Amino acid sequence: MVGGKMTVFQASVRQGIDWLFDLTATSGGVPIDITGWSIELEVRNWNAVSELILTVGSGVTITDGAAGEMSFRATAAQTLAIDEGTHDFNVKASPGGSGAVVYEWLVGVLRVSRELA
Repeated sequence: MVGGKMTVFQASVRQGIDWLFDLTATSGGVPIDITGWSIELEVRNWNAVSELILTVGSGVTITDGAAGEMSFRATAAQTLAIDEGTHDFNVKASPGGSGAVVYEWLVGVLRVSRELA
C-alpha cells in the first residue's frame, strides 16, 4: 500500500470462513507511522449497500503503528452474513483530528462464494 496512491486488490472468500489479510502503509518504500489512526474497511454490494464494516478494535488491528503494519479479520459469522456474489470494498484511513484528511488506500473486488454444506 502506498500513501497518496490507491492500490487495487482482488480477493475471494467462502461464506462462513474467516477472511484475514495484512497491509503495510508506505510512501516511497518508507513506512507511514499509523499509530492512533482511524482505519476502516467497508464491503458493499453492487447496489452500494454496506454488508461489512471493520474498524480499529472491531476487526482491524494496528499491529505495529510505527512500521505502518495493520491486520484485518472478518469472522466466519461476518462472512456468512455477506451475500454470495461480487462486491466492492475499500480501506480508508485518517490520522484523526479536526479537518483531518481521509486517505483511500485500497480499493478492490471481493468475490464471496457459497458456504459449503
